Amino acid sequence: MSLRTACLVVLALGVAACSSTKSMVDAKPYKQNIDLAVPAAKVFDALVAVVNANNMRMTTVSKDSGVLEVAPSPVTAEDMDRYCTFPAHDSAGKPTSTFAAYAHEHSSKDKPAGDGSVLLSFLVTTATPESCNVSLTANWTTHYADGTVACDAKGVLEARLIDQLKTQLLTPGK
Repeated sequence: MSLRTACLVVLALGVAACSSTKSMVDAKPYKQNIDLAVPAAKVFDALVAVVNANNMRMTTVSKDSGVLEVAPSPVTAEDMDRYCTFPAHDSAGKPTSTFAAYAHEHSSKDKPAGDGSVLLSFLVTTATPESCNVSLTANWTTHYADGTVACDAKGVLEARLIDQLKTQLLTPGK
């Protein structure tokens, strides 16, 4: 076998091995809608209080249109494990690593890995004078393989924020 043929065989085997071991998940934004028997203006005020209590920075606050957007909030690799599924999966569809393990193996001073961020958007719309709908969209990303990729949320942070909103609405004097 010639050297050229041997190199092509090795290259082909390497490509086949790499392509069959993992694939990237086609992540989508997390979306949740809830109906509340509370006026939209009161819900919007409570939502602002919840975002402030979580030390998140708001980029858009428009009570008249019901839009509240939170700036991308940095998230550690350990928290990414709590809130998202790792974006690379094996041929069986299982994550190939965790964010924390990936960060430990790939982070350097110049190049972060495994950590990420979440961008939150809320829309509060009036259903009736005494009720409204709250739409939550969360876009999660992580630093992976020299780039930023989207991740699928587990819904943990989102559920916590909705629970905090409901608690805020039930708190007397709020």
